[in-house]
Amino acid sequence: MPWNDAWTKAGGTGLTRISSISSGNTVELYAVGANGRISNASMNTTNGAWSAFAEVAGGLAGASDVAAAVAVAPSKVTLAAASNSTLFTQSVKLDTGASDLAVSTVNHTVHVQVIGADGALHAQSGDYLAGAWKPAWTKIGGIGLTRITSAPAANAVHVYAVSADGKVLNTVLDTTTGSWTYWRQIPGTLTSQTDLTATTNQ
Repeated sequence: MPWNDAWTKAGGTGLTRISSISSGNTVELYAVGANGRISNASMNTTNGAWSAFAEVAGGLAGASDVAAAVAVAPSKVTLAAASNSTLFTQSVKLDTGASDLAVSTVNHTVHVQVIGADGALHAQSGDYLAGAWKPAWTKIGGIGLTRITSAPAANAVHVYAVSADGKVLNTVLDTTTGSWTYWRQIPGTLTSQTDLTATTNQ
């Protein structure tokens, strides 16, 4: 697959981490800024045009990372990278001290999960057909979480987290009802985990 001849500067300032997902013909990119707030920009894959960055609604600040994701547009893979604190491509108001973030998409809704300063899981979602986010973040629960990742499957979002004692935990969001399952531990013994990731094989 041939790439473009050069990277395109898409904008943003003071960016430290990025994450992206696909939504129809659009790539939705999330970035952690220098102030730790999460912002979002969209790219139309049919013409390559980018929107301006805007903060994700709901409150939360101090984010330190964004979960990595590959966004697959209808006919090509779009990559994004942060270089010299600015977003380049070849492709949300946050106030509780988020320490990690994950993003999954189900149909036309993007689901964002973060670990707050309280060590618990918080969630937010945005409907791109309606062009709106929920008015506030929802605290899902959990204690002493250190890292999270998520993956969509059918109408569900599976969230995986590392606890303070190194256990890998899982909770599932049913996007049709908005309900979450209780946390359960993933079987097997692991020690000293530093991060984790999940991928759906459809």
